[in-house]
Amino acid sequence: MLKFNSNKLKKLVVVNFFFKLFLPNKNKKTYPPIAIENTKSILIVGFYLIGDTIMFLPSLAVIRRNFINSKITLICNKQVELILKDQLLVDEFIVVDVNWIHKPYSLKNLKKFRETLSIVNKNDYDVSIDFRGDWRHIFFMNFVNAKRKVSFNFSGGEYMLTDVITTDPKIDKYADIWIDLLRQIGCEIYDSELPLLKLTKSNQIYLQSKSELLADKFIIGVHPGASQEIKKWDEHKYTELIGRLNELNGNARFFIFEGPNEEGTIKIIKENLELIGVDFIIIKENIPNYIALISSCDIMICNDSGAAHIAAAFGIPTIVVFGNVNPKYVEPIGSRDLRIISHEMECKPCHASFCKYNHNLCIKGIGVDEVYSSAKDVYYNLMP
Repeated sequence: MLKFNSNKLKKLVVVNFFFKLFLPNKNKKTYPPIAIENTKSILIVGFYLIGDTIMFLPSLAVIRRNFINSKITLICNKQVELILKDQLLVDEFIVVDVNWIHKPYSLKNLKKFRETLSIVNKNDYDVSIDFRGDWRHIFFMNFVNAKRKVSFNFSGGEYMLTDVITTDPKIDKYADIWIDLLRQIGCEIYDSELPLLKLTKSNQIYLQSKSELLADKFIIGVHPGASQEIKKWDEHKYTELIGRLNELNGNARFFIFEGPNEEGTIKIIKENLELIGVDFIIIKENIPNYIALISSCDIMICNDSGAAHIAAAFGIPTIVVFGNVNPKYVEPIGSRDLRIISHEMECKPCHASFCKYNHNLCIKGIGVDEVYSSAKDVYYNLMP
């Protein structure tokens, strides 16, 4: 069964109770099944991070395959557009800054909320879908010009929906829950729905321009950063791990991927690797080039981050170090050899941005030997 941030959920329950008193109840009416073949326009509320976007690829593929007569519009941020724009799954992107989703209680963000709605409502939609069941997303969708409004009821808001989706408690993975939503509204689902991330022509041209970095080298990708500090494995442990893997294969070249606001982490690793004489390159690129270079890796080692999902979507053997999140909900999909490093703890999962016990043992307790053992096993599985 899915777990949520309890503090955030409590706040949303209070907000939901207040708005339920004043907003009309769309859910009182009985609606016919959604006529997939007659649906001409779909709006998807997609305020996602990189990893979420990759996990969402199978759902987008199902929508594209089933709603063959529909124009698919995705409201998202710029990084999501950069990932998806050449994947042929979305017809139109409405790119907005969605800080109001995370900090919705200021006048500035209320203004942004209204501005975003005015952009979205330049068109009408037959169906709008929110896959997260987040009350804030549902509240936004309540004001969208759509005939049908579909989502879960994880944090309230069912009175703002025409179609409330009930989850199967046996389904844990977010990606599978999203697929199940589509099954419940009448979509045909294949037995196995995997993310398929395609290299675009521009990706291929970029890789050709970097061919000297790849020639005759065994490429090990490492992304030591994460979207939150609580998800980061120690930089010095990454350095030790890289040094030991370098001894395993003297022809290895390490791509050290740097994400936003990760300069401090990369600086520590760079200085340490220079001392031990490892062949490495710091990769700090825009998202399309970042994706292209991940696709060239033979192995990827990283924290619970977008890099793990991108690598897995390309089928790359991937080792992921998990901290406060339960990996069964969000583990990457598609890798031909996925290794999850995660320790069970009573306080896990907590979905918090910092450790309330101030020890962060869920990830600090993971040793180099444990990660190295998995990486070595993956490496030998690749050898002829």
